Amino acid sequence: MGSAKRLCLPVVLLASALAAPAFGQKVKKPVEKVDDDVVFDNTKPKKPVEEDDDNVVFDNRSDDVTEQEEFDNAATYATTAPDAATARALRFRPGFHFGFQISFALPGGKYQDSNTSVISDGVTGVLGGGIDVGYRFTPNLIVALDVGAGYVFANNCPNGASCSGLALQGGPQAQWRFLPFAEVVPWAGLGFGYEYFSQTVSVGGASITRSVHGFKFVDARAGVDFLTARTYAGPYVGFALGQYGSAKASLEGSLGESSSSRSIDDKALHHWITFGLHGTFE
Repeated sequence: MGSAKRLCLPVVLLASALAAPAFGQKVKKPVEKVDDDVVFDNTKPKKPVEEDDDNVVFDNRSDDVTEQEEFDNAATYATTAPDAATARALRFRPGFHFGFQISFALPGGKYQDSNTSVISDGVTGVLGGGIDVGYRFTPNLIVALDVGAGYVFANNCPNGASCSGLALQGGPQAQWRFLPFAEVVPWAGLGFGYEYFSQTVSVGGASITRSVHGFKFVDARAGVDFLTARTYAGPYVGFALGQYGSAKASLEGSLGESSSSRSIDDKALHHWITFGLHGTFE
């Protein structure tokens, strides 16, 4: 028994020596396997990003956007200007109208029915100008008073004499503009009025003036106006049909003056064909 105790003692000491290094080491936690796609963020914790549609555009602006800044950012879209024609339509108001015309008129017909000669025998044409002043009731409709004057170019003036003449006309006219806010505006007008026409032939120290006047039954016009900086302007043609009802002749010379007036009993129709430029101020 004593020998057995002596044998066990070295075995115990050997076992204690082998176990000592194991008890001196720290126990480590097993390393967890991490997926290769995981990216570690060592900054402060953030809110998780919610999965969203690929078409979403993220706004990286600061959350501290004032109400005024939001208004300024939206102003570009809120104040987009309309096209030019729409802009002109939006600012339209009924009101004053002013127009002008420059023209050259060719005569046709007779002064009176009993004459064998026609007006064009003594008149080449009339170079005239005029204005129309009125009211624009709608974008399409204008009603105006049209007045004009012109210089008469004589035809077949006698040798050694000087010839001149004057033409006056006026009357109401209604004008319809088909595309009032477009850049090209076709229009048509219709009216009536009164006209005065005279010619003077001067030779030596004497002169004789003959004049006629009467109603224009029809004064029709049509044209196209083109938009410019502040006006619409363009060519037009016109046709006027009338009848002279009164005539007058006067003589001036070294022996004195004399004149005579009469009504034209055998009235005849005459006409004027006009080519010109017409414009309106906006």
